[in-house]
Amino acid sequence: PSYNSFSVSLIPVTLKNFGTGKYSQAENWSGVVPNVYYDFCSEFQQLPTRINADCAHVNGPDCLLPTSVQGQCYAKEEFATSDRFTVKLRLATEPTGWLHGRMIDPNISITPNPTQGVDLSVEAGKIAVPMVYQGDDWEKLPPTLQQFWVDCTKHGDDCGQGYFGGPQAKPNFWELAGTLEGNKQVNMTIMPYASGQYALTALTALAPLVGNKANAMTTSWSFRSLTTSEMSGADSCFKNSSGIKGIVTTNSTAYSAGPPTFADGTLNYKVSSTHFNPDGSVFKGSYNLGIRSDVARCLYHFTSAPINATISITSADGQPELATTVVGEKNGWLYLSANNFEFSAPTVQVKLSQDASATLSSPAKTATKPAAITCIKGKVTKVVKASACPSGYRKK
Repeated sequence: PSYNSFSVSLIPVTLKNFGTGKYSQAENWSGVVPNVYYDFCSEFQQLPTRINADCAHVNGPDCLLPTSVQGQCYAKEEFATSDRFTVKLRLATEPTGWLHGRMIDPNISITPNPTQGVDLSVEAGKIAVPMVYQGDDWEKLPPTLQQFWVDCTKHGDDCGQGYFGGPQAKPNFWELAGTLEGNKQVNMTIMPYASGQYALTALTALAPLVGNKANAMTTSWSFRSLTTSEMSGADSCFKNSSGIKGIVTTNSTAYSAGPPTFADGTLNYKVSSTHFNPDGSVFKGSYNLGIRSDVARCLYHFTSAPINATISITSADGQPELATTVVGEKNGWLYLSANNFEFSAPTVQVKLSQDASATLSSPAKTATKPAAITCIKGKVTKVVKASACPSGYRKK
């Protein structure tokens, strides 16, 4: 089969023994004991009709990957002290479009493979991302968050994943959840996507309810290709040519969908997070943009001369924010980063430029055309466009 999208995540695991109790459907297994791996799952996986079946219902919350050894399972653990990791992939064809990552300071290398396809290498650092969650009675939610629930229900495919339940779940649940009045009669949980306008709106509404403080932090190292919908409004330079055009990464909770928008000569990207970490310290944001040099030149109609860049961070109230910025160009890619800026909802702006002398092509030297001269040979007269007369002739 062929695929037009992909995602990669590094998840540290450790092999654990979760117990060896014999439980199976034949023995009336009916419950889940937290953190216990049942050998039933391994046996169930080996059935010809259910190879690699989903065993999450018997593994407990910590087991990610069961093994063929009774009682043993790979469980998630924290990242080790290593800060940077490299993932190398061999792909049949080079992906087209943009990548988004939960990482810091990525370096990308794409080289043709002598056998087939391309080799994609991504080297980057892990990053800590703040998480926010909140629940309350419908009447206690602020109007902005109530309206978010209604809008999100109506546009679920663009907003996130929703869950509802309870013994009194009504058959017209979605109809009720699509109105302000109807929401008083339903129970629902929404997990908004991290990207897009709905994510930015949700976090802006949630931040005051949690004291502008994250509930938890999760460490990540991941990247993925952007979806067709995320690329729908992108500049033509980001979509028309083949291959990967760039990668954008951030540790913000919510962020713009797709690559940066290009308007009035500036690349713009919105991010949003709570102002404080769970321990009360101030959260520091990071933003990294890697863009292929030829794509940058396409945007600005630049020459092949070196590109200059500036990054500015503007807070939600329009005030400039301080940030540590780095710009560099190597191996056909332009890398820009802004770090240590404060949230809650700033806009990152990137401006590219070239020296005035570099954007003007040097005029080509035009060869001077010789003037016409009159040459004679006896009684014969000839006019030629040359600096000297032909052999046997003399200039008149």
